[in-house]
Amino acid sequence: MGNLSNLDTLQLQNNVLSQLPTEIGNLFGLGDLDVSYNAELLSKSPPDELLRLTNFTCESDYNPEDTGVLQDWCGMILDGPSSAPPNELDGDPLQPGDLEGSDQGLGPL
Repeated sequence: MGNLSNLDTLQLQNNVLSQLPTEIGNLFGLGDLDVSYNAELLSKSPPDELLRLTNFTCESDYNPEDTGVLQDWCGMILDGPSSAPPNELDGDPLQPGDLEGSDQGLGPL
């Protein structure tokens, strides 16, 4: 196999990065995540900065009044799954069993 040129490498990076929103969304069962606006920035960055840029974007886009998917996804990326905000999209508060399987047990009720 011949050596990849810089252009080939960049094209390969772009192909992989374009799949990230779908792959991450599928991983967490959230469907497609609209993070495509980061694709150009991330494709110009060294791979070791990928996580730092993702964290920065999540922090800057975080809105406590927004209970959308991005908030939950960013909570998982920044602090791990147990710190993601509870899903209150249905309007009812946290109920026993909502944290089932997490490391934050509700204790005896």
